[in-house]
Amino acid sequence: MPDLTSSLSGSAWPATFSFFPLYLDVLRWHPSASAGPHLVVGAADGKFVIPLALLGHEVLAVEHDRRLIDGDHPELVAAGRNGLTARIAAANVGHRVQTVIGDIRDAEVPKATYASTYTSCSWHYSLNADRPVADFVQALCDPLMVGGLLAAEYMMPTEDWHLETDRYLGPGHLKKLLASDWSVLFEAYSEPFAEAPHLGQPGSHQHRLGFILAERRG
Repeated sequence: MPDLTSSLSGSAWPATFSFFPLYLDVLRWHPSASAGPHLVVGAADGKFVIPLALLGHEVLAVEHDRRLIDGDHPELVAAGRNGLTARIAAANVGHRVQTVIGDIRDAEVPKATYASTYTSCSWHYSLNADRPVADFVQALCDPLMVGGLLAAEYMMPTEDWHLETDRYLGPGHLKKLLASDWSVLFEAYSEPFAEAPHLGQPGSHQHRLGFILAERRG
């Protein structure tokens, strides 16, 4: 079994709460896991990309911010952390990872090709505020084959201003954005929790996370 702990601890977001371990557990038994490559949207510095590759999966990593890939994002530099390219090389998984720099809504990602899509709190960033969240969700779903899995964790509203935008979804809202050929396998919502400072959040702060796991039916 590869050492996934070191790959997570080397990230600029080493201790942030995530449903990612649950997703990895599902991949161990779900029949789609070995049916094709996997897609990570919002790849950042590879916190979720590298563990997938270390487990032997082929991965397409899509990241909107080139600085997180090249490692010259000011906050990465200040924290002494490497970007995606350097971390992939250090983990010796470059032969399993393909990187696309750009917006998943516009990227030329093949449709009906991938075994799963994983994304973590990606559509709430300002870079993605120019179009409805529904467009982003559709772009996550289109690359998936029949039987493929959508695993998405997302920010839920914790402040009044979050309710003034569609980027912070309440309970059950994400399920309504999926087409009729999707079956929800699991949903979860955390209680609001305090999180320590990390890249992009210099002080202690509060989050609430939602998570959905859905399967594309024939």
